[in-house]
Amino acid sequence: MVDLGSYKDKFGETGQRILEHALSESRQRDQNFVSVEHILQALMQEEPDLFNSAMRELSLDPITVRIAVDKRLDSTRQQHVGKGFRISPDTTDLFKRAMERARAQGRKTIEATDIFAALTNNDGLFVEMLSGLGASPDAVAENVQAQVQRREREEEQYRKKFELPPYLKHFGTSL
Repeated sequence: MVDLGSYKDKFGETGQRILEHALSESRQRDQNFVSVEHILQALMQEEPDLFNSAMRELSLDPITVRIAVDKRLDSTRQQHVGKGFRISPDTTDLFKRAMERARAQGRKTIEATDIFAALTNNDGLFVEMLSGLGASPDAVAENVQAQVQRREREEEQYRKKFELPPYLKHFGTSL
């Protein structure tokens, strides 16, 4: 079993939502085991615009991809019967790659975009599934990276738009 408290501190707001959704999905399926499929399912639910636009750019139907993930989750026999949740080694590796990406972007916490980008880093489950649906692995990686960069630019623009100027940052605003 892995201590989830140490993981929760490493996730930003969107990353935290994905982790919580993956945990609840595992709980609903009575698996108590968080796999990459659970993370992928959570990403589809928590970030539908990002996921759907990436799938459409690849000429894939997002619903077909969702059905393929559900089938993998239904057919998986992995279950942790001990106390708490167990995180699969593949999921731990995914989180490590997401953290490396977040740090490379100058952040200390993992966001949803980091997880989505990390899913395409090597020939993992996500790329394998999309290849089975007719997408080229290179096109998957290229398209997801483009979608992630677009989303991060938008978030940066919003942050700059609503951020206080440097000379006012030290003043607190209390409403």
